[in-house]
Amino acid sequence: MPSIRARNEVVARSGAAEVILWYCRLSVGLLFVGAFAGCGRSASLSSSQGTPTDVSAITTAFNTWEGLPSSCLGMMNTESLKVALVSEVGWAIATFRPPRDCTKSLGPALPGGPPRTVPIASIGPWGESSPPLGVFERLPGSPWRMNEEGGVPFPCPAPGGAPPGPYNGALPPRVVEEFNLKYAPDCANVSYPKQRPPT
Repeated sequence: MPSIRARNEVVARSGAAEVILWYCRLSVGLLFVGAFAGCGRSASLSSSQGTPTDVSAITTAFNTWEGLPSSCLGMMNTESLKVALVSEVGWAIATFRPPRDCTKSLGPALPGGPPRTVPIASIGPWGESSPPLGVFERLPGSPWRMNEEGGVPFPCPAPGGAPPGPYNGALPPRVVEEFNLKYAPDCANVSYPKQRPPT
């Protein structure tokens, strides 16, 4: 079994809400990550929750959102993964890459002709100039879901003052801070919340 190095720390408290930022990295192989709901003020973590299912669910949510064929399912760039918990709601961001043998075939252009091979740059998000970044959310009692791809620039507040959620690719201000990020200065149609500078 590869060794696991995990770091858990309570990074913020506001009343009864706690923000827990949790990074887990494997020195080799898979990355085991979980976002833990209902942790006490001691920030103790249940070993039953930090399973490969968490990472698998985030990757599955990405592939489902993108509608990728089974031959081109995305693989997580594990070093990019960040997970936080705010008031029992999990938030995560991660980038993904295609498999080396990513291919897709279409039917022949003319009856009796050969199948057509689709270049990887024309399959889902793989033609983008940088690895696609997914923004994920997990509500209490629900699986991870992908809310949207993180656009350019990233991160931005949700447009029109809407709360972060499905289809807007935004993160709560507290999560942005705990991920050691800062809102991009050139986001359009947004109102910027006050934010502490990254440390």
